Amino acid sequence: MPGTGRAGEQEARGMATVVLIGTLDTKGAEYAWIADRVRTHGASTVTIDVGLFSTADADIGAAEVARSGHADLAALRAARDRGAAMEAMASGAASVALALHAEGRLDGVLAVGVPVAPRSRPARCGPCRSGCRNCWSPRWPRVTSRPTSVRAT
Repeated sequence: MPGTGRAGEQEARGMATVVLIGTLDTKGAEYAWIADRVRTHGASTVTIDVGLFSTADADIGAAEVARSGHADLAALRAARDRGAAMEAMASGAASVALALHAEGRLDGVLAVGVPVAPRSRPARCGPCRSGCRNCWSPRWPRVTSRPTSVRAT
């Protein structure tokens, strides 16, 4: 009989899900390699593309990430403000990841070569919001009281 909670959900699914967050416009080949390695070890993957100019075939594309960060991808591209774009995409990625977690579709996160937005501050990204070592990330915006709502501070 499967257990309860997150471990029980993972046991019922039969494998862990690792969410890969990255700029697939510039690091698509690297993420394809990483995804292949993760799947080789028995986990499934979900890719989240935070690249502004990406046309990659991600599970969650840049336009959806921008919308989750309360921004429009075309407007971010047109503004040519790297700092604002990074903040919007970081906020969107955090929101998407938290939604995946709430749905039971996230057991781990891997991000390679994702820079910190210039105005970002350390934040509690995990569901416990207590600042434990498992949930602390200096790269994601502060999480508000609703799990799918994120705001940059």
